[in-house]
Amino acid sequence: MTSLFTTPEIEVELDELEKNQPDESDAAWLLLQELYENRELLAELKAPEIRYGHLPLFEFKVFEAAMNLGYCIYILKYYEPNHGHLCGQRIFFGHNPNNNTYYALAIAPRVTAYRTDLAGFSELCRRYEFYRIPRIS
Repeated sequence: MTSLFTTPEIEVELDELEKNQPDESDAAWLLLQELYENRELLAELKAPEIRYGHLPLFEFKVFEAAMNLGYCIYILKYYEPNHGHLCGQRIFFGHNPNNNTYYALAIAPRVTAYRTDLAGFSELCRRYEFYRIPRIS
């Protein structure tokens, strides 16, 4: 059975986001809750894919730069459900295929989210390793 684990680190990041961008934080929490409660939806995730008919609307993508380095990391782009605009944050999931668990590892602004040369990427990889998500070859 597919499951979702929300890390304490992303919870702190979402609490910080709430202070300045409450709509984006609320939409992220809503999406994480939907994925946690709807295991069928979680089990059906395939990248790349846009999930229509779900609020908030989201797009599930491979983080290619991370995959090329052996990290099984996916990106969720999501939309604010009340206004329909694309949120400026990206949620990063590590996937452990051995127990079919997704780990919500981090949330980052789009402008820096894909930059593998910044400290945020190093922290994402540290969290991946900390939760013992196996690397891919």
